[in-house]
Amino acid sequence: MEKSFYAISFDDGFANMVDAYGKGQNEIAGRVHSLFKRVVNFTDSNGQMYSILDKNLDNGPYAARVDFKDNDNLHECEIKLNDEVIIKNNSLNIGNAISIKFDMCRIWQPQKINIRVDEIDIKQFRDNIDLYRRRLIDSQIRGGCSYYHIKGIAGVELYKAVLMERELDRRISNLIASLKSGGSELEKDIIPLVGLGNGLTPSGDDFISGFISALGVIKDERAKAALERIKSVLKRSVISTTDISRTMINASLEGKYRESIASFIGAILRRDKQELNLCIDKVLSIGSTSGADLSSGVIAGLEYGLNILGNGGL
Repeated sequence: MEKSFYAISFDDGFANMVDAYGKGQNEIAGRVHSLFKRVVNFTDSNGQMYSILDKNLDNGPYAARVDFKDNDNLHECEIKLNDEVIIKNNSLNIGNAISIKFDMCRIWQPQKINIRVDEIDIKQFRDNIDLYRRRLIDSQIRGGCSYYHIKGIAGVELYKAVLMERELDRRISNLIASLKSGGSELEKDIIPLVGLGNGLTPSGDDFISGFISALGVIKDERAKAALERIKSVLKRSVISTTDISRTMINASLEGKYRESIASFIGAILRRDKQELNLCIDKVLSIGSTSGADLSSGVIAGLEYGLNILGNGGL
């Protein structure tokens, strides 16, 4: 028996899809790509992936948050891989399993962040980075990009890193060095990060996504130039990674990122330590290492971009 739910919010990418496919009757918008406890992903005929999220997850690009009521495990809703996703009468149907109505749905838009800083702001930023790194150490999240930020922070190696952590550290360092040198060999330094790591969104991809998101909010021509060089490489390259991770990177290239990342970027540049701690809590809770990897990319991107501003160019 089909279950009926209401969407709470969606971004403009998801809203435009509903509007486009909703003009016909019973029009197939796509098919179920993957199913998790709190997420359903589907792809349309153009290969664009959309996500249907439990209301307790944060907003994100090409995604809708839904009140699934007491259904705390979507596997129990009888959704099947490759089920048709049909848009009709301002609602979305997945096979014969569920119907999602958009009558009371609001459009979510990420907060606008435009970074222009002075010397006082830079000092505050450095203090907040120190807080972030202490929290990263305390979290004991291991196996991803955390090692890049916390190695040698106390003057000694805090723990024995595994091979993957050391390799991520080496490739991230190569990427930053390539950007600082003008990016003439950027392709050979960024592509090796793509797909590196475990899980649906490998650590290297999370880092790149966070790095791109951070550079995109810094209003400086040199930071914009660095971002454009990265975009150019990624757009002309075959992104060899998971479908979900590829979607995340492409969204970042469009200037789209999830709500928790937008909040984290905003908080890392302000003086409210309580707000920053809450944002760190939220971002580090994403996945196994994804939150640490994303935020590591954000911090590296902000450090690189604000170093450009502080030093008047490289």
